[in-house]
Amino acid sequence: MMLRIKDDYVEKAKQLGIDSDTDDDDPRWEKIENIIEDAEKERQQAYQQLRACIQSKVDHDDFENDLLARVYWILMDLCDKGVEGLFEQRRYAIAALAGEEIRNEVKQEYEAITEKLLEYQFDDGYLSLEKIYSGENPEHYPNNPELVSICESQLFSSIDYHERQFIYIAKNIEALAGCYDDNIQWLFTIDKLPVELRFPIGHPQPNSLYYAHPAKKGWYLPFEGIDEELFNDKVQDFKRLVQGLGATEIVFRSMKGHTNFEAASSEYNIEGGVEYNSVGVSGEYGRKRAYSNSTDHQSERQMSQRFNPTKYPYVPDDVAWLSVDPEWQRLVKMRMEGNMLHHSVSISSKKTLAVTDSRLDSVKAAFKAFVDNANMSFSRQMENSFHREEEMEWEITVTFKPLSEFSEPNEEVSTEESRLALLTSTEQEYIDNLKEFFEDDVEITPRERKMLNRIRLSLGISEERAAELEASLKPQLTEDEKEYLDMYKDYSNVGELTDKARHRLNKYAKALGLTESRTKELESLLGTNYHE
Repeated sequence: MMLRIKDDYVEKAKQLGIDSDTDDDDPRWEKIENIIEDAEKERQQAYQQLRACIQSKVDHDDFENDLLARVYWILMDLCDKGVEGLFEQRRYAIAALAGEEIRNEVKQEYEAITEKLLEYQFDDGYLSLEKIYSGENPEHYPNNPELVSICESQLFSSIDYHERQFIYIAKNIEALAGCYDDNIQWLFTIDKLPVELRFPIGHPQPNSLYYAHPAKKGWYLPFEGIDEELFNDKVQDFKRLVQGLGATEIVFRSMKGHTNFEAASSEYNIEGGVEYNSVGVSGEYGRKRAYSNSTDHQSERQMSQRFNPTKYPYVPDDVAWLSVDPEWQRLVKMRMEGNMLHHSVSISSKKTLAVTDSRLDSVKAAFKAFVDNANMSFSRQMENSFHREEEMEWEITVTFKPLSEFSEPNEEVSTEESRLALLTSTEQEYIDNLKEFFEDDVEITPRERKMLNRIRLSLGISEERAAELEASLKPQLTEDEKEYLDMYKDYSNVGELTDKARHRLNKYAKALGLTESRTKELESLLGTNYHE
C-alpha cells in the first residue's frame, strides 16, 4: 500500500513537472496535496497496526527471531522521521540488529541515527552551553535567556527523569543487538555516549546498568549497591547543609537496617568542601568537633557530633539534594528567617531511591535479558540491589546556635549582597536570569514566563521557591505608588507624553504626596524615564 501510494505520488509529480527544485509555494503542489495527505495517513495507520500486531505476537512468542527483526526494521522505516522520531528509530534499529541476515544493513542505519541523535541533538546543546558560559564566542553564542533555554531543551538531562532513570551501557553494537525493552529505554555502547553524562571514577563499565542521580543532573551511578550509595550521599549533603547553617550538635539515630556510622562520621572542611576525619581539627569554617561516639543497643545505634561555629550561617552552594527536597528548602527558610534552634529529619534509603518494587522487578527482567544477550552473568550483588531486602533509615536531630550569638555580617557588604550570599548556586543562577528579564520591564510577558519555567525546571527549583525569588527582586510599592503607576501607564500607552499630560501627572503625583525623584524611580520601572 505504501509503495503504491509512493509510486502514485512520483508519477503525478512527473506529469506536473514537479521535482526537488520546485518552489514550495508553487501552485502545482496543491494538485497532489491529497495524495501526500493519503500517504501520511497510510504511514501512520500502518505504523500503529504493525505495532499492535507485533506486541501481541511477541507476548505469545509467535515470531522467530529473524522474522521479528525484520518487522522491527519495517517499523523503523515507518515511524516519524523528524527529530521526535529519532529515539523510536534508534530503538527499532537496536531490536532489528538481532536479525543475522540484515544485521550489516541495519548496523549502518543504527550508526547514522545514533550520530544524528548524539551529535546534532544532545551534544550540540551541551557544547553550545559550554561556549555560552565560557564566553568563548559571544558573537555566535550570546549569553541570553532565549538561547540558553533552547540549548537546555536539547540536553539528555532535559528528558523526563523517569524516562532516563535507567540506562544500559553495552560493550559494542553486537552486545546491544536485540536489546529492546520498554523498562530500560536508553541504551548506549560504551564508545558512543552523550558527552553530558558523568560517572564515578572507574566507570562506565561495559554491559552494566546505571541509575540517574536524582539531584545531580547528568550524573549516573552504577546500580549495584545504589541504595547505600545514594543514602550516604544524601546524609553527607544534609550534614554539610546544617553545618553551614550553624549547627552546634548533630545526633544520628539508626531506625532501620544496616548503617555505616563510620561513613556518617566523616566531616567536611566547609570552605573548601574537603572531607576529613581528624578529631579536634578546626577548619576555615571555625568549628571543631567536640566528640563523636556510637552506642549499640541491638538494632538501634546512635552517634552525636558537636561543633563550635563562628561564621555567620549561610547555604553552601554544592548541596545538590537541597534543590529537590522541599523539606530542606523549608528548613533553610525557617533557620535564616525565624532563627530555628532545633530540627529533626528522617532520611530513608527507600525514599531516596525513587523506584517502586514493581518497576524494579520489570527493570531487573529487562537487564537480565540484556546481560544474557551479551553472554554475561547476573551477579549476586546485583540481585541484592534489586531486592532491597534491608531498608536503611536514620533520624537526624540538629541543634543550632542562635543567630544573635554570631557576629553580624560585614557591614560593608550591601543588604542585597548579604541576601544573595544565602542563595544556593542554582538559585543565584535563576536570580541572574530574572534580572535580565526585568531590565526592560517590571512585568513578565507570557513568552518570557514560558522561558523562565524552562530555566526553572532545568535548575531543579520548585514553583514556590521561584515565586519567592521573583518577589524578592520586585519593588515593594505603596497603594499610592501603584495608583500613580497605573495612571502613568494609561497616559504613556496612548503615545509620547505631551506637555499637558506631563503637567497633569505632576499634579496627580503631588496630590498623592510623591516627590519628583520618587516619580522618576517609578516611571523607570516601566523601562523608560519620560523626565529626561
